[in-house]
Amino acid sequence: MSRERPRAARVPPRWIVRSAWVVHRAIYRFSGGRLGLTSPRPKYGMLRLKTIGRRSGKQHSVILAYYEDGPGSNLVTLAMNGWASGEPAWWLNLRARIRKRLST
Repeated sequence: MSRERPRAARVPPRWIVRSAWVVHRAIYRFSGGRLGLTSPRPKYGMLRLKTIGRRSGKQHSVILAYYEDGPGSNLVTLAMNGWASGEPAWWLNLRARIRKRLST
């Protein structure tokens, strides 16, 4: 009886991931916000999240995929950095902002 080894996940090269981000943001920007975001379909939707930089204090925005968790409109997203190591900047900014609010 032979055992099949699990296949390693195929991850796109970093340049493809970053290029997709650039194209997606450009579509959103040049369409005046009419394209690039979606309400949830059977699986997921796309949203634009604005955060304040934890070091710069400047506003940043990012487009994220999300799932709706039930009818109470709780939104769930993954804090992943396009399959790269490290946490995404938007997540670090949100976490720093929450910690700052809790400490005051």
